Amino acid sequence: MTSGLSSILDLSDDSFDSQRSLFTQTQWDELHARYDPKFDTPLYELDSDVVDFLKIACGTLELSNDIDCTLKFLRKSQEQLTSVSSIALKIAEHILGLTKSYNYLLSQNPTKDVTELDYYCTIWSPIFLLLFPPSNHVRVKAGESINSSSTINKKELYRENTHVKAFKIDFRFLADMGHEEYDICVGECTANSSDMKAVKDEGKLTREAKDAVDKILRAVSEKVNTKVWTIQTLGSSCSISMLDIFDVGLYVANYKYTFSIPNTTNSFVENISMILKYLLTMQRDVTKLANSIVSSQEPGSNSHGNSFNRERITHELNPRLHYTRDTYYTPPRVSASKLPHHYYGPPPPSILNKLQHLSGKDYVTRPIEDDNQSYDVYGYRPVGDGTYYNKFTKKITEVHPTLQ
Repeated sequence: MTSGLSSILDLSDDSFDSQRSLFTQTQWDELHARYDPKFDTPLYELDSDVVDFLKIACGTLELSNDIDCTLKFLRKSQEQLTSVSSIALKIAEHILGLTKSYNYLLSQNPTKDVTELDYYCTIWSPIFLLLFPPSNHVRVKAGESINSSSTINKKELYRENTHVKAFKIDFRFLADMGHEEYDICVGECTANSSDMKAVKDEGKLTREAKDAVDKILRAVSEKVNTKVWTIQTLGSSCSISMLDIFDVGLYVANYKYTFSIPNTTNSFVENISMILKYLLTMQRDVTKLANSIVSSQEPGSNSHGNSFNRERITHELNPRLHYTRDTYYTPPRVSASKLPHHYYGPPPPSILNKLQHLSGKDYVTRPIEDDNQSYDVYGYRPVGDGTYYNKFTKKITEVHPTLQ
């Protein structure tokens, strides 16, 4: 509900307890067909040397099951690679080390009493710091920090309250510009999927990402890909999604990858390559957005010439800024919940005349949709904007083959 109140269409969750319950299966498939392609990002390709070293490491494990011997090989192999290429083997070494020494953290039902901080410090923090070392434009910030712009937005909504704070975020990947922090990835960490915190964090994550997109739009040109990543860790498992804005008052969240840290050598052999590709794909795109933010601003006076020691925007205002809408924030204690002020924009010109015509009638009869009658023999139906949705391929195309 909190995502919907924040103008977010959450396609990252296909469970029937999610926004999916608001749509028919056909409508839900059409939404995926329309927006999934907008989140396409090429999967990272590992260097050929890295691929060879991983094959040798996995072959050694299959032959001898000797973890110590394999760890030594991974460590020594890094010396033959560049600092960038060696990141993949460093992460592989870390993950295999977890399989050996922290196996109790890698099972669904841990044999010891563990906390979400145990998972973050032992499993996830080393991986994130390898992906984004200090020399990178991306900084990893952990420990329930708060996005300052979210706090400002929440204070505007709950003006009568004196102590207002926005979401506390478990970890964030940031681009720093002076004293300003730009979130490029936001993450939440829970001990397990049955924890109620995991359910609450899901709606929180999408709103955190939405606020991040809103702020980035004020800093970059329209040519920059502003998709913000989200990470939800559930014990030793990880779910990665993305969020961006596509139309007036329409943000869309889209699922990308899920993986678990291997708890056996067999699982390591089967999954390590894809795990590395997922992580390095995210690293590549996050770093690219950070570089765009840094390069779009420069120290000095702002465009109005009346501010000292602030960033100066070096481009025209992003036209997608007028798409943005306010975020719903849970109320401070002993306060009533409030809906965002800025919800709706003007109707698109394409339907304005029709709306004005209909507004003069007492009522408008809404046709009843019948999925069986709305498709032609080839499974096509017009979407309404000149494109066609096919129920067999579950894709939207620009043309109908038989109508050309």
